[in-house]
Amino acid sequence: MSNSHHPPRPPRYKLVLLTWAGAYAAITLILQLLGPTMAGWPLAVRTFAISALMVAAQAARV
Repeated sequence: MSNSHHPPRPPRYKLVLLTWAGAYAAITLILQLLGPTMAGWPLAVRTFAISALMVAAQAARV
């Protein structure tokens, strides 16, 4: 059995705040860039596009 030392995990609240900050930044950027173009789209299509772009942006940062 290995007895390797792993660094301690950050507190859960820090992970939550970091996730929220990343999501907020991604959504704000998407709306700034594409908001006027997407304004006439149905709500479900806008929500789908924003969520897909946000997940892609978050995945690219990892």
